[in-house]
Amino acid sequence: MVAKVYGFLTGAGVTAAAIFGFNAWRNVSDEDRLTLVITDHCLPYVTAGGLPFDGMGRAIGVYDGITTDERIINGGAAVIFDARFVAEWGVITEPPVRICMVYGVVKDAVQQVFEVAPDGFDGRVTRMIEPFDELRPDVFELDMSDGSENSLLPFVWQKQIGSENKGLNVTITTSGQLIAGVMIFEDFVQKP
Repeated sequence: MVAKVYGFLTGAGVTAAAIFGFNAWRNVSDEDRLTLVITDHCLPYVTAGGLPFDGMGRAIGVYDGITTDERIINGGAAVIFDARFVAEWGVITEPPVRICMVYGVVKDAVQQVFEVAPDGFDGRVTRMIEPFDELRPDVFELDMSDGSENSLLPFVWQKQIGSENKGLNVTITTSGQLIAGVMIFEDFVQKP
């Protein structure tokens, strides 16, 4: 009888550990989603073209109540990550830029956000974008605790060309200690 109880407890413990490990392994955090948006979709699209968010999410429906940026042409839009976010991409002609944006959908008067760990976030973003170009952070010390949840603070990484900031630009908008949106764009070089 005692051996059966020990056997049952051992089996239950192994099963619980396996289930916990599986759930931890397959859990995708908002920081993982944000990294995917920046490094796998928006930055490659903006710097090289192609089709971002291919096979992800769904088209925006009439009942979603989402209005997209009318200035964007030759691109697309999709509702992604369980209808929490909208992704838009394409070209804006004035000023001439290729752009990719992801922002939270408003549900029940609350904007959806990416929840990330604020400590060291600026360094993690800098390492994410390093392979794409030499971008420098705008003069700021990223402190996501500076803003209240009702204020939006943009943090920008830009390419310095001469005395001007031109080329690739990564802007992340925070709302308190949360990420409200990402906008990545690159100026088109005008050829004669």
